[in-house]
Amino acid sequence: SGGRYACGIWHCTPGTFRWRFPVDEFVYFVSGEARVTYPGKPTAVIRRGEAAYFPRGRSVWKVTRTVRKVFVGRF
Repeated sequence: SGGRYACGIWHCTPGTFRWRFPVDEFVYFVSGEARVTYPGKPTAVIRRGEAAYFPRGRSVWKVTRTVRKVFVGRF
């Protein structure tokens, strides 16, 4: 509905980092596993073959197995 979108493939090796989602993002994990935590929310574990939605905001990622994900972001 008039929004702008971006899509692509993202790859990340194991590690922990803080991430700010500047857009709402839908993802599909092609491979790997990550634990994503937003302040005040339970940790979500996303694995190969699973999809997830990340609203804009700040999060902490712990990539436990190298991740390759397809993403679609909505500005």
